[in-house]
Amino acid sequence: MERHHQYTSSPVIGDDYLGEPYSDEPYSDYRGRSKDLILHDDDHYYDEEQRHEVFEIQQQQSSRPGKWSKICILITITLGVLALVLSLDTKASNSQQQQPLTSSATSIPTNAPVLPPATETIEEPVNLPDVAEEPQDVVEEPEEEVLVPTDNSTNGVVPETCTAEQLQAIEAQLPTDEYCWRQPWKQKCPISNATFCPRPTWIWNYYARNDLNWTDSTFAAIDIGCNNGYHGVQTLRMGAYDESVTVATWNSALQSVTGGQPSAGRCDSQNPDQQIDISPGSIPRSGKMFCIEPLPINYDALTKANDIAQYQPKGLEVFHYSISNQVGTHYFPITDMGDQPWEKNVVGQANMYIGGMSNCDNLSEDQRKEKCASVDVLTLDSFVTQYVPEELGTINVLLSESNVDYEVLSGGANALKRTEYVEFQYSWKGTWPGKKLSSVTDMLDQIGFTCYWAGKSNLWRITSCWRDAYDTAQFIATVACVNRNLVESEALASDMERIFLETINV
Repeated sequence: MERHHQYTSSPVIGDDYLGEPYSDEPYSDYRGRSKDLILHDDDHYYDEEQRHEVFEIQQQQSSRPGKWSKICILITITLGVLALVLSLDTKASNSQQQQPLTSSATSIPTNAPVLPPATETIEEPVNLPDVAEEPQDVVEEPEEEVLVPTDNSTNGVVPETCTAEQLQAIEAQLPTDEYCWRQPWKQKCPISNATFCPRPTWIWNYYARNDLNWTDSTFAAIDIGCNNGYHGVQTLRMGAYDESVTVATWNSALQSVTGGQPSAGRCDSQNPDQQIDISPGSIPRSGKMFCIEPLPINYDALTKANDIAQYQPKGLEVFHYSISNQVGTHYFPITDMGDQPWEKNVVGQANMYIGGMSNCDNLSEDQRKEKCASVDVLTLDSFVTQYVPEELGTINVLLSESNVDYEVLSGGANALKRTEYVEFQYSWKGTWPGKKLSSVTDMLDQIGFTCYWAGKSNLWRITSCWRDAYDTAQFIATVACVNRNLVESEALASDMERIFLETINV
Protein backbone atom coordinates (compact mmCIF):
# COMPACT_ATOMS: atom_id res chain seq x y z
CA MET A 1 0.00 0.00 0.00
CA GLU A 2 0.99 3.59 -0.33
CA ARG A 3 0.77 6.68 1.70
CA HIS A 4 -1.89 8.80 0.05
CA HIS A 5 -2.26 11.63 2.46
CA GLN A 6 -0.43 13.13 5.34
CA TYR A 7 -1.41 11.50 8.59
CA THR A 8 -4.13 13.39 10.37
CA SER A 9 -3.78 13.76 14.19
CA SER A 10 -5.85 12.34 16.79
CA PRO A 11 -5.10 11.80 20.35
CA VAL A 12 -3.56 9.18 19.33
CA ILE A 13 -1.06 9.29 16.66
CA GLY A 14 0.47 12.33 15.31
CA ASP A 15 0.44 15.87 16.50
CA ASP A 16 -0.17 16.72 20.12
CA TYR A 17 -3.38 18.51 20.79
CA LEU A 18 -3.00 22.17 21.50
CA GLY A 19 -5.89 24.11 22.96
CA GLU A 20 -6.73 27.70 22.18
CA PRO A 21 -3.95 29.94 23.44
CA TYR A 22 -4.58 32.11 26.43
CA SER A 23 -4.79 35.80 25.60
CA ASP A 24 -1.71 37.92 26.25
CA GLU A 25 -3.75 41.14 26.04
CA PRO A 26 -3.94 43.29 29.17
CA TYR A 27 -7.08 43.05 31.24
CA SER A 28 -9.83 45.38 30.08
CA ASP A 29 -13.31 46.15 31.31
CA TYR A 30 -14.74 44.75 27.99
CA ARG A 31 -15.77 48.29 26.93
CA GLY A 32 -12.66 48.84 24.89
CA ARG A 33 -10.78 50.84 27.53
CA SER A 34 -8.17 49.73 30.01
CA LYS A 35 -8.49 50.48 33.70
CA ASP A 36 -5.80 53.15 33.37
CA LEU A 37 -7.85 54.97 30.77
CA ILE A 38 -10.96 54.78 32.96
CA LEU A 39 -9.08 56.22 35.91
CA HIS A 40 -7.63 58.90 33.71
CA ASP A 41 -11.11 59.84 32.49
CA ASP A 42 -12.44 59.91 36.07
CA ASP A 43 -9.58 62.13 37.29
CA HIS A 44 -10.22 64.51 34.45
CA TYR A 45 -13.92 64.61 35.33
CA TYR A 46 -13.28 65.49 38.97
CA ASP A 47 -10.80 68.23 38.05
CA GLU A 48 -13.38 69.84 35.79
CA GLU A 49 -16.07 69.76 38.53
CA GLN A 50 -13.80 71.36 41.07
CA ARG A 51 -12.95 74.12 38.61
CA HIS A 52 -16.66 75.04 38.25
CA GLU A 53 -17.19 75.01 42.05
CA VAL A 54 -14.29 77.41 42.59
CA PHE A 55 -15.64 79.70 39.94
CA GLU A 56 -19.13 79.81 41.60
CA ILE A 57 -17.66 80.59 45.06
CA GLN A 58 -15.65 83.40 43.59
CA GLN A 59 -18.79 84.84 42.04
CA GLN A 60 -20.67 84.66 45.39
CA GLN A 61 -17.84 86.29 47.32
CA SER A 62 -17.65 89.15 44.85
CA SER A 63 -21.40 89.83 45.16
CA ARG A 64 -21.52 89.72 49.07
CA PRO A 65 -18.88 92.08 50.49
CA GLY A 66 -18.76 93.15 54.14
CA LYS A 67 -18.71 91.79 57.66
CA TRP A 68 -21.48 89.23 57.14
CA SER A 69 -19.16 87.35 54.87
CA LYS A 70 -16.47 87.37 57.54
CA ILE A 71 -18.92 86.18 60.22
CA CYS A 72 -20.02 83.24 58.00
CA ILE A 73 -16.43 82.27 57.44
CA LEU A 74 -15.74 82.44 61.20
CA ILE A 75 -18.71 80.21 62.01
CA THR A 76 -17.67 77.68 59.35
CA ILE A 77 -14.15 77.46 60.76
CA THR A 78 -15.48 77.01 64.32
CA LEU A 79 -17.78 74.17 63.30
CA GLY A 80 -14.94 72.50 61.39
CA VAL A 81 -12.67 72.60 64.46
CA LEU A 82 -15.38 71.06 66.65
CA ALA A 83 -15.95 68.25 64.14
CA LEU A 84 -12.22 67.51 64.04
CA VAL A 85 -12.00 67.31 67.85
CA LEU A 86 -14.95 64.91 68.03
CA SER A 87 -13.38 62.72 65.33
CA LEU A 88 -10.06 62.51 67.19
CA ASP A 89 -11.83 61.58 70.44
CA THR A 90 -13.71 58.78 68.70
CA LYS A 91 -10.51 57.32 67.18
CA ALA A 92 -8.73 57.49 70.51
CA SER A 93 -11.58 55.65 72.22
CA ASN A 94 -11.49 52.88 69.57
CA SER A 95 -7.72 52.55 69.91
CA GLN A 96 -7.97 52.11 73.66
CA GLN A 97 -10.57 49.37 73.27
CA GLN A 98 -8.27 47.44 70.91
CA GLN A 99 -5.14 48.02 73.01
CA PRO A 100 -5.40 44.85 75.18
CA LEU A 101 -5.29 42.71 71.99
CA THR A 102 -1.80 43.92 71.02
CA SER A 103 1.48 44.33 72.77
CA SER A 104 2.86 47.80 73.49
CA ALA A 105 5.55 47.24 70.89
CA THR A 106 2.96 46.70 68.14
CA SER A 107 0.17 49.03 69.26
CA ILE A 108 -1.63 50.85 66.49
CA PRO A 109 -1.17 54.64 66.62
CA THR A 110 -4.37 56.63 67.06
CA ASN A 111 -3.85 58.45 63.78
CA ALA A 112 -3.37 55.27 61.71
CA PRO A 113 -5.90 54.70 58.92
CA VAL A 114 -8.50 52.02 59.60
CA LEU A 115 -8.20 49.11 57.09
CA PRO A 116 -11.36 47.51 55.74
CA PRO A 117 -12.16 43.93 56.77
CA ALA A 118 -10.19 41.26 54.91
CA THR A 119 -13.29 39.94 53.20
CA GLU A 120 -13.81 43.23 51.42
CA THR A 121 -10.57 42.82 49.47
CA ILE A 122 -11.88 39.85 47.48
CA GLU A 123 -15.42 40.99 46.79
CA GLU A 124 -14.78 43.41 43.98
CA PRO A 125 -16.26 41.88 40.83
CA VAL A 126 -13.96 41.91 37.80
CA ASN A 127 -16.06 39.88 35.35
CA LEU A 128 -14.52 36.64 36.58
CA PRO A 129 -17.11 34.40 34.88
CA ASP A 130 -16.17 35.85 31.48
CA VAL A 131 -12.46 35.39 32.11
CA ALA A 132 -12.89 31.78 33.30
CA GLU A 133 -14.91 30.55 30.33
CA GLU A 134 -12.02 30.25 27.88
CA PRO A 135 -9.73 28.07 30.07
CA GLN A 136 -12.68 25.73 30.68
CA ASP A 137 -12.98 25.10 26.93
CA VAL A 138 -9.26 24.44 26.62
CA VAL A 139 -9.37 21.85 29.39
CA GLU A 140 -12.45 20.01 28.15
CA GLU A 141 -11.56 19.61 24.47
CA PRO A 142 -8.52 17.29 24.92
CA GLU A 143 -10.71 14.90 26.93
CA GLU A 144 -12.93 14.45 23.86
CA GLU A 145 -9.86 13.60 21.78
CA VAL A 146 -8.69 10.81 24.09
CA LEU A 147 -9.65 7.48 22.54
CA VAL A 148 -11.12 5.42 25.36
CA PRO A 149 -13.27 2.33 24.70
CA THR A 150 -16.84 2.71 25.90
CA ASP A 151 -18.22 -0.76 25.18
CA ASN A 152 -17.25 -3.96 27.00
CA SER A 153 -14.73 -1.95 29.00
CA THR A 154 -13.12 -3.53 32.03
CA ASN A 155 -11.00 -0.46 32.81
CA GLY A 156 -7.89 -2.55 32.23
CA VAL A 157 -4.91 -1.59 34.33
CA VAL A 158 -2.10 0.14 32.46
CA PRO A 159 1.07 -1.93 32.91
CA GLU A 160 3.61 -0.56 35.32
CA THR A 161 6.62 1.26 33.96
CA CYS A 162 9.57 -1.05 33.52
CA THR A 163 12.16 -0.90 36.25
CA ALA A 164 15.78 -0.08 35.45
CA GLU A 165 16.60 -3.76 35.86
CA GLN A 166 13.87 -4.80 33.41
CA LEU A 167 15.02 -2.23 30.86
CA GLN A 168 18.57 -3.54 31.16
CA ALA A 169 17.31 -7.07 30.53
CA ILE A 170 15.44 -5.93 27.39
CA GLU A 171 18.52 -4.11 26.15
CA ALA A 172 20.67 -7.17 26.78
CA GLN A 173 18.32 -9.43 24.80
CA LEU A 174 17.45 -6.90 22.07
CA PRO A 175 20.52 -4.67 21.85
CA THR A 176 20.39 -1.70 19.50
CA ASP A 177 23.90 -2.10 18.13
CA GLU A 178 25.54 -0.59 15.05
CA TYR A 179 23.57 -2.85 12.70
CA CYS A 180 20.36 -1.11 13.76
CA TRP A 181 21.55 2.11 12.09
CA ARG A 182 23.17 0.93 8.86
CA GLN A 183 22.24 -1.39 5.97
CA PRO A 184 18.84 -2.31 7.41
CA TRP A 185 18.02 -4.45 4.34
CA LYS A 186 20.49 -7.04 5.66
CA GLN A 187 18.31 -7.42 8.78
CA LYS A 188 21.26 -7.81 11.12
CA CYS A 189 19.75 -5.63 13.83
CA PRO A 190 19.09 -7.92 16.84
CA ILE A 191 15.50 -6.66 17.09
CA SER A 192 14.89 -7.75 13.48
CA ASN A 193 16.52 -11.14 14.04
CA ALA A 194 14.31 -11.82 17.05
CA THR A 195 10.96 -10.49 15.78
CA PHE A 196 10.80 -10.39 11.96
CA CYS A 197 9.27 -13.88 11.77
CA PRO A 198 7.51 -14.42 15.10
CA ARG A 199 5.97 -17.63 16.33
CA PRO A 200 2.93 -16.31 18.23
CA THR A 201 2.29 -19.27 20.50
CA TRP A 202 0.57 -16.95 23.02
CA ILE A 203 -2.35 -16.38 20.62
CA TRP A 204 -2.36 -20.00 19.43
CA ASN A 205 -2.56 -21.35 22.97
CA TYR A 206 -5.21 -18.80 23.88
CA TYR A 207 -7.57 -20.06 21.16
CA ALA A 208 -6.63 -23.72 21.64
CA ARG A 209 -7.68 -23.84 25.27
CA ASN A 210 -10.86 -21.82 24.79
CA ASP A 211 -12.38 -23.58 21.77
CA LEU A 212 -15.32 -25.19 23.58
CA ASN A 213 -16.43 -21.91 25.18
CA TRP A 214 -16.99 -20.01 21.93
CA THR A 215 -19.22 -22.19 19.81
CA ASP A 216 -22.11 -19.73 20.16
CA SER A 217 -20.17 -16.72 18.80
CA THR A 218 -18.46 -15.73 15.55
CA PHE A 219 -14.71 -15.32 15.25
CA ALA A 220 -13.89 -12.18 13.23
CA ALA A 221 -10.49 -11.22 11.83
CA ILE A 222 -9.16 -8.71 9.31
CA ASP A 223 -5.96 -9.18 7.28
CA ILE A 224 -4.85 -5.96 5.59
CA GLY A 225 -2.35 -6.68 2.82
CA CYS A 226 -3.46 -10.28 2.57
CA ASN A 227 -0.85 -10.94 -0.13
CA ASN A 228 -1.00 -14.66 -1.02
CA GLY A 229 -3.41 -15.51 1.78
CA TYR A 230 -1.36 -17.93 3.89
CA HIS A 231 -1.43 -15.84 7.03
CA GLY A 232 -5.15 -15.20 6.63
CA VAL A 233 -5.87 -18.93 6.26
CA GLN A 234 -3.77 -19.72 9.35
CA THR A 235 -5.70 -17.12 11.35
CA LEU A 236 -9.11 -18.39 10.18
CA ARG A 237 -8.11 -21.95 11.16
CA MET A 238 -7.00 -20.73 14.58
CA GLY A 239 -10.03 -18.58 15.40
CA ALA A 240 -12.72 -20.84 13.95
CA TYR A 241 -10.86 -23.84 15.36
CA ASP A 242 -11.69 -25.66 12.14
CA GLU A 243 -9.30 -28.52 11.33
CA SER A 244 -10.59 -28.63 7.74
CA VAL A 245 -9.00 -25.23 7.01
CA THR A 246 -5.32 -25.95 6.23
CA VAL A 247 -2.44 -24.15 4.55
CA ALA A 248 -1.79 -27.35 2.55
CA THR A 249 -5.20 -27.11 0.88
CA TRP A 250 -4.71 -23.40 0.28
CA ASN A 251 -1.23 -23.94 -1.18
CA SER A 252 -2.56 -26.52 -3.61
CA ALA A 253 -5.35 -24.18 -4.74
CA LEU A 254 -2.96 -21.27 -5.17
CA GLN A 255 -0.50 -23.40 -7.17
CA SER A 256 -3.25 -24.36 -9.57
CA VAL A 257 -4.03 -20.68 -10.13
CA THR A 258 -0.42 -19.62 -10.74
CA GLY A 259 0.43 -22.61 -12.92
CA GLY A 260 2.74 -24.14 -10.35
CA GLN A 261 4.65 -20.91 -9.89
CA PRO A 262 6.20 -20.88 -6.38
CA SER A 263 4.47 -18.51 -4.05
CA ALA A 264 6.11 -18.91 -0.69
CA GLY A 265 4.47 -16.94 2.08
CA ARG A 266 6.30 -14.51 4.32
CA CYS A 267 8.28 -16.30 7.02
CA ASP A 268 7.59 -19.70 5.47
CA SER A 269 3.89 -19.28 6.27
CA GLN A 270 2.92 -21.97 3.73
CA ASN A 271 4.56 -24.55 6.01
CA PRO A 272 2.01 -26.61 8.00
CA ASP A 273 4.28 -26.16 11.02
CA GLN A 274 3.17 -22.50 11.09
CA GLN A 275 -0.48 -23.34 11.79
CA ILE A 276 -2.22 -24.21 15.03
CA ASP A 277 -2.65 -27.87 15.95
CA ILE A 278 -6.28 -28.88 16.42
CA SER A 279 -7.35 -32.06 18.12
CA PRO A 280 -9.43 -34.34 15.87
CA GLY A 281 -13.13 -34.09 16.61
CA SER A 282 -12.95 -30.58 18.06
CA ILE A 283 -16.08 -28.50 17.62
CA PRO A 284 -15.52 -25.67 15.10
CA ARG A 285 -16.78 -22.18 15.54
CA SER A 286 -18.35 -19.80 13.04
CA GLY A 287 -15.63 -17.62 11.54
CA LYS A 288 -15.11 -14.56 9.33
CA MET A 289 -11.77 -13.65 7.76
CA PHE A 290 -11.84 -10.35 5.86
CA CYS A 291 -8.88 -10.61 3.48
CA ILE A 292 -8.09 -7.17 1.97
CA GLU A 293 -5.60 -6.94 -0.92
CA PRO A 294 -4.89 -3.93 -3.20
CA LEU A 295 -2.64 -5.47 -5.88
CA PRO A 296 -4.77 -6.62 -8.83
CA ILE A 297 -2.69 -9.74 -9.53
CA ASN A 298 -2.85 -10.87 -5.89
CA TYR A 299 -6.57 -10.12 -5.60
CA ASP A 300 -7.29 -12.15 -8.74
CA ALA A 301 -5.25 -15.12 -7.47
CA LEU A 302 -6.84 -14.98 -4.00
CA THR A 303 -10.36 -14.92 -5.43
CA LYS A 304 -9.73 -17.92 -7.71
CA ALA A 305 -7.91 -19.92 -5.01
CA ASN A 306 -10.77 -19.26 -2.58
CA ASP A 307 -13.22 -20.76 -5.08
CA ILE A 308 -11.03 -23.82 -5.59
CA ALA A 309 -10.43 -24.40 -1.86
CA GLN A 310 -14.10 -23.68 -1.15
CA TYR A 311 -13.16 -21.60 1.86
CA GLN A 312 -15.75 -18.89 1.36
CA PRO A 313 -18.46 -20.96 3.11
CA LYS A 314 -15.99 -21.40 5.97
CA GLY A 315 -15.66 -17.62 6.32
CA LEU A 316 -12.85 -16.45 4.00
CA GLU A 317 -13.90 -13.33 2.06
CA VAL A 318 -11.58 -11.43 -0.30
CA PHE A 319 -11.86 -7.65 -0.87
CA HIS A 320 -10.12 -5.49 -3.48
CA TYR A 321 -9.26 -2.32 -1.56
CA SER A 322 -6.31 -0.35 -0.37
CA ILE A 323 -6.49 0.75 3.27
CA SER A 324 -4.99 4.06 4.37
CA ASN A 325 -5.88 7.03 6.59
CA GLN A 326 -8.18 8.76 4.08
CA VAL A 327 -10.70 7.63 1.49
CA GLY A 328 -9.75 8.02 -2.19
CA THR A 329 -8.17 6.08 -5.06
CA HIS A 330 -4.67 4.93 -5.87
CA TYR A 331 -2.83 3.20 -8.70
CA PHE A 332 -1.27 -0.26 -8.46
CA PRO A 333 0.74 -2.16 -11.12
CA ILE A 334 -0.84 -4.66 -13.47
CA THR A 335 2.38 -5.59 -15.29
CA ASP A 336 6.12 -5.81 -14.68
CA MET A 337 7.65 -2.52 -13.59
CA GLY A 338 11.23 -3.38 -14.58
CA ASP A 339 13.76 -6.15 -15.09
CA GLN A 340 14.80 -6.63 -11.46
CA PRO A 341 13.29 -9.58 -9.54
CA TRP A 342 11.51 -7.21 -7.10
CA GLU A 343 9.99 -5.35 -10.06
CA LYS A 344 8.18 -8.39 -11.42
CA ASN A 345 4.41 -8.42 -11.14
CA VAL A 346 3.99 -11.89 -9.67
CA VAL A 347 1.66 -13.33 -7.05
CA GLY A 348 3.09 -12.91 -3.57
CA GLN A 349 5.41 -10.08 -4.59
CA ALA A 350 2.94 -7.72 -2.94
CA ASN A 351 3.82 -4.33 -1.54
CA MET A 352 7.31 -4.24 -3.01
CA TYR A 353 5.98 -1.41 -5.13
CA ILE A 354 4.60 0.57 -2.25
CA GLY A 355 6.85 3.37 -1.05
CA GLY A 356 9.66 2.24 -3.36
CA MET A 357 11.07 3.53 -6.62
CA SER A 358 9.16 1.03 -8.78
CA ASN A 359 5.63 2.15 -8.00
CA CYS A 360 2.99 3.77 -10.15
CA ASP A 361 3.49 7.18 -8.53
CA ASN A 362 6.81 7.60 -10.34
CA LEU A 363 5.39 7.01 -13.82
CA SER A 364 4.16 9.53 -16.34
CA GLU A 365 0.43 9.75 -16.96
CA ASP A 366 0.68 7.70 -20.16
CA GLN A 367 2.85 5.03 -18.52
CA ARG A 368 0.48 4.86 -15.56
CA LYS A 369 -2.50 4.17 -17.83
CA GLU A 370 -0.56 1.37 -19.50
CA LYS A 371 0.98 -0.33 -16.47
CA CYS A 372 -1.34 0.49 -13.56
CA ALA A 373 -4.95 0.24 -12.46
CA SER A 374 -6.92 2.49 -10.11
CA VAL A 375 -7.99 0.90 -6.81
CA ASP A 376 -10.44 2.34 -4.29
CA VAL A 377 -8.96 3.42 -0.96
CA LEU A 378 -10.85 3.09 2.33
CA THR A 379 -9.89 3.78 5.90
CA LEU A 380 -10.01 0.94 8.39
CA ASP A 381 -12.96 2.65 10.08
CA SER A 382 -14.92 3.03 6.83
CA PHE A 383 -14.25 -0.59 5.85
CA VAL A 384 -15.43 -1.87 9.22
CA THR A 385 -18.53 0.32 9.09
CA GLN A 386 -19.41 -1.06 5.68
CA TYR A 387 -18.53 -4.75 6.09
CA VAL A 388 -18.10 -5.62 9.78
CA PRO A 389 -21.36 -4.66 11.50
CA GLU A 390 -21.64 -4.10 15.23
CA GLU A 391 -23.88 -7.16 15.51
CA LEU A 392 -20.85 -9.29 14.68
CA GLY A 393 -19.34 -8.23 17.97
CA THR A 394 -15.65 -8.03 18.79
CA ILE A 395 -13.00 -8.01 16.06
CA ASN A 396 -10.79 -10.72 17.49
CA VAL A 397 -7.67 -10.28 15.35
CA LEU A 398 -6.40 -7.44 13.15
CA LEU A 399 -3.32 -8.12 11.00
CA SER A 400 -1.62 -5.31 9.10
CA GLU A 401 1.03 -6.54 6.67
CA SER A 402 0.94 -3.72 4.19
CA ASN A 403 4.05 -1.53 4.60
CA VAL A 404 1.59 1.31 5.27
CA ASP A 405 0.73 0.15 8.78
CA TYR A 406 1.09 3.69 10.13
CA GLU A 407 -1.72 4.97 7.91
CA VAL A 408 -3.83 1.86 8.46
CA LEU A 409 -3.84 2.21 12.23
CA SER A 410 -4.21 6.00 12.24
CA GLY A 411 -7.38 5.65 10.18
CA GLY A 412 -8.97 3.05 12.43
CA ALA A 413 -9.46 4.49 15.92
CA ASN A 414 -13.10 3.41 16.17
CA ALA A 415 -12.47 -0.07 14.78
CA LEU A 416 -9.57 -0.55 17.18
CA LYS A 417 -11.82 0.08 20.17
CA ARG A 418 -13.66 -3.17 19.43
CA THR A 419 -10.52 -5.11 18.47
CA GLU A 420 -9.01 -7.69 20.79
CA TYR A 421 -5.56 -8.30 19.28
CA VAL A 422 -3.47 -6.33 16.75
CA GLU A 423 -0.32 -7.41 14.95
CA PHE A 424 1.58 -5.08 12.62
CA GLN A 425 5.01 -4.60 11.15
CA TYR A 426 7.32 -1.70 11.93
CA SER A 427 9.78 -1.06 9.12
CA TRP A 428 12.49 1.18 7.78
CA LYS A 429 10.78 1.10 4.36
CA GLY A 430 7.30 1.51 2.89
CA THR A 431 5.69 4.70 4.19
CA TRP A 432 7.33 4.43 7.63
CA PRO A 433 10.40 6.67 6.99
CA GLY A 434 9.89 10.02 8.70
CA LYS A 435 7.33 8.60 11.12
CA LYS A 436 7.77 7.42 14.69
CA LEU A 437 6.81 4.11 16.20
CA SER A 438 6.08 5.95 19.45
CA SER A 439 3.24 7.83 17.74
CA VAL A 440 1.51 4.52 17.00
CA THR A 441 2.16 2.82 20.34
CA ASP A 442 1.08 5.96 22.25
CA MET A 443 -2.19 6.08 20.31
CA LEU A 444 -2.79 2.39 20.90
CA ASP A 445 -2.01 2.85 24.59
CA GLN A 446 -4.65 5.60 24.82
CA ILE A 447 -7.22 3.27 23.28
CA GLY A 448 -6.26 0.53 25.72
CA PHE A 449 -3.59 -1.60 24.01
CA THR A 450 -0.40 -2.91 25.53
CA CYS A 451 2.23 -3.56 22.83
CA TYR A 452 5.17 -5.96 22.70
CA TRP A 453 7.95 -6.93 20.32
CA ALA A 454 6.77 -10.33 19.07
CA GLY A 455 9.36 -13.11 18.89
CA LYS A 456 9.42 -16.86 18.68
CA SER A 457 7.31 -17.63 21.76
CA ASN A 458 8.94 -14.58 23.42
CA LEU A 459 7.60 -11.09 24.11
CA TRP A 460 9.34 -7.85 25.07
CA ARG A 461 7.04 -5.10 26.27
CA ILE A 462 7.16 -1.73 24.48
CA THR A 463 4.35 0.05 26.35
CA SER A 464 5.75 1.71 29.51
CA CYS A 465 9.17 0.21 28.65
CA TRP A 466 10.11 2.68 25.95
CA ARG A 467 13.64 3.16 24.63
CA ASP A 468 14.45 6.16 22.45
CA ALA A 469 16.39 4.00 19.99
CA TYR A 470 13.10 2.53 18.75
CA ASP A 471 12.31 5.84 17.04
CA THR A 472 15.75 6.43 15.55
CA ALA A 473 17.10 3.02 14.53
CA GLN A 474 16.34 1.40 11.15
CA PHE A 475 15.04 -2.15 11.24
CA ILE A 476 12.06 -4.40 10.49
CA ALA A 477 10.17 -5.95 13.38
CA THR A 478 6.78 -7.34 14.36
CA VAL A 479 4.65 -5.70 17.05
CA ALA A 480 1.83 -7.53 18.86
CA CYS A 481 -0.72 -5.59 20.94
CA VAL A 482 -3.57 -6.74 23.18
CA ASN A 483 -6.57 -4.66 24.21
CA ARG A 484 -6.58 -4.67 28.01
CA ASN A 485 -9.99 -2.94 28.12
CA LEU A 486 -12.12 -5.67 26.57
CA VAL A 487 -13.68 -8.45 28.59
CA GLU A 488 -12.84 -10.96 25.86
CA SER A 489 -9.11 -10.26 26.01
CA GLU A 490 -8.50 -10.29 29.77
CA ALA A 491 -6.98 -13.79 29.70
CA LEU A 492 -4.87 -13.04 26.62
CA ALA A 493 -3.56 -9.81 28.17
CA SER A 494 -2.58 -11.70 31.30
CA ASP A 495 -0.84 -14.43 29.27
CA MET A 496 1.17 -11.95 27.20
CA GLU A 497 2.38 -10.05 30.27
CA ARG A 498 3.35 -13.33 31.92
CA ILE A 499 5.35 -14.38 28.84
CA PHE A 500 7.11 -10.99 28.85
CA LEU A 501 8.20 -11.44 32.46
CA GLU A 502 9.35 -14.99 31.73
CA THR A 503 11.25 -13.79 28.65
CA ILE A 504 13.33 -11.19 30.48
CA ASN A 505 13.59 -13.44 33.57
CA VAL A 506 14.11 -10.62 36.04
